[in-house]
Amino acid sequence: MTYRLLLPAVLLGALGVAPTPARAQAATFGLSAGATQLEESGEAAWHPTVRAEIAFRAVGPLALGAFVDGVAAELPFTRPGFGAGALAQLRARAPVLGVVPHVEALVARLQLPSERQGRVDAWSASLGAGLGLELDSGVVLEARFRRSWYHVIDAEADVEPTSWTLATALVLELD
Repeated sequence: MTYRLLLPAVLLGALGVAPTPARAQAATFGLSAGATQLEESGEAAWHPTVRAEIAFRAVGPLALGAFVDGVAAELPFTRPGFGAGALAQLRARAPVLGVVPHVEALVARLQLPSERQGRVDAWSASLGAGLGLELDSGVVLEARFRRSWYHVIDAEADVEPTSWTLATALVLELD
């Protein structure tokens, strides 16, 4: 039985990919910027997006938190719509093969930019994932993608009920 556990550890160590010991972190704080693809009246457009989040470690790799975000019609952040919500993240405590993976689920109340109406109020549910590169102890640079589903409150709005968001994030792991 000991050989079953010892052999994989020796092989991983020989390959130079031995897992890094996990650090105890109480919370993470993240800032992200990217673009959200929204479709309105049959035409898709990418809109600048920013988000600030804080999540507190709950149990194991599960963290719960909140975020605020903004989506604008175009740069330099014209006609922005803002929102806030709750998030749940599963984040590795230590890099796996040099990267820090995470998955997240979000619910929010937000405003989406609209050519016709300026801003449209909506509820959203989103699922996302990302891969991060640990730059320094407790500092992670992530590439993220997210799929969102919207329940638009204004029945006359012509905004499609789904979108994709691509972003980069700087995450600080707080002890």
